[in-house]
Amino acid sequence: MRVVVDSKRVNHWLNSILITLCVNGNHFRNELSL
Repeated sequence: MRVVVDSKRVNHWLNSILITLCVNGNHFRNELSL
C-alpha cells in the first residue's frame, strides 16, 4: 500500500513540475516573440 501511495505522490509531483515547466516555457516564448 505504501509503495502505491508513494508512486501516486511521485506521479502527482512530476505532473506538477511538467505543468509548471510548460507554463513557464510558454510565458518565456511569449516574451521572446514580443
